[in-house]
Amino acid sequence: MNKVLLITNIDDPHADAVIKKFKNKQGVFRVNTDFILSTFQYEFFIENDINHTIFTNPNGVVINLDNISAVYYRRPEKPSFNLDDLLMKVAVDEAWHGMYHLLFNSFDKPWLGHPHKDKYASSRVVQLNLAKKNGWRVPPTIISKNVKEIRDFAFKHKELALKPLGEKGVCLMDEWVPYFTSKFSYEELDSKLDEEISLTYNYLQAYIPKKNEWRITVIGEDVFPCIIHSQECDESKVDWRTIDYDSILHEKGEISDKFKNELVQYLKLLNIPFGAFDFILTPENEFVFLECNPNGQWLWIEELTGMPISQSIANWLEKRDEVERVNYASLDSNRYNKLANKYTPAGSGAVLSFEIKGGIEAGKKFVEALELHSHVANIGDVRSLVIHPASTTHAQLTPQEQLTAGVTPGLIRLAVGIENIDDILADLDSGFRAAKGA
Repeated sequence: MNKVLLITNIDDPHADAVIKKFKNKQGVFRVNTDFILSTFQYEFFIENDINHTIFTNPNGVVINLDNISAVYYRRPEKPSFNLDDLLMKVAVDEAWHGMYHLLFNSFDKPWLGHPHKDKYASSRVVQLNLAKKNGWRVPPTIISKNVKEIRDFAFKHKELALKPLGEKGVCLMDEWVPYFTSKFSYEELDSKLDEEISLTYNYLQAYIPKKNEWRITVIGEDVFPCIIHSQECDESKVDWRTIDYDSILHEKGEISDKFKNELVQYLKLLNIPFGAFDFILTPENEFVFLECNPNGQWLWIEELTGMPISQSIANWLEKRDEVERVNYASLDSNRYNKLANKYTPAGSGAVLSFEIKGGIEAGKKFVEALELHSHVANIGDVRSLVIHPASTTHAQLTPQEQLTAGVTPGLIRLAVGIENIDDILADLDSGFRAAKGA
């Protein structure tokens, strides 16, 4: 059985919550990266016909990375060590880099929290431009060290929000002090020396008046809107993260289907499955986009509102278990993707195929369970069509002849019709459930 690889640290309640929601708890292999020099180990070996890439956990359980169905890259942390121990620093850095050499070989798997994609998706410039293209209002923003431009921006907008570009905080007197958003006026900035303003790049936005704030968590096509009543407490008016979450009223929000679709589309454009969106709702009831964290925290929202976010994440990870691969040229992982983007930029058509796990019997069970899809060999119909070549069109061939023709035991071909997408997906889900019992 293929498993979900969960990369995190020993003290991650978000990971704990997701694992509890898995139907099969044995379907998750957790790696606490802060112990990769002790109780967790990894290994890559290649020589002649022998080739393996494995992780071993403290109980001696081994997983080969060829046998993972998806990766949840949550909150990996380096092993702790004495900062004055230079040899140990080298040992930790080598262990860390080695781990990534192994993980890079699994980038063709479905990832929730892909480190490269998340780095791109975290760019403030990318986010604001994409939000603008999505039709959302964004705050006037400047990133600059040009003194005149900064002063002119402050004079125009009067009240400003200063935000960190990347640094999360600083260690002072052995205590971690996080950076938060700070609010200040044009008069306060006007009193600063030019040398202070031009020391580094400043990330400034016009301060937007708030009725309340919204954290909207999106996993795939599941959308969980939460209202944060930050303006009811003086300490949380500028940045609600400065005080304990449970001291602020949180409640489940309601948004339009149009807005939900825009949020889902935003993530699809970035090719990532998860986003924690922050919006301001103005006194005039207009949403203003602030940012989207592609691997943000969410557990406190689930605990305070009861919205099933951990279940949604577990479902997203688990549902990858039925399919070994998908053949569709518009997928990034497909070898014909560049040609597809060049010649069919709007999409590669309505025909695709996939390899279902369980071989020929699972393929037959899948097709037999479908009701909406017509079981026929042709394509290009207004109806959704399905075929299992190994048991129908190519059944007269030997297994070796089928493989030579490109027909594998679990190959399913779909031609998507014009029925309602929810009906199509529900029918396919029936097929997957039947195939699992094959």
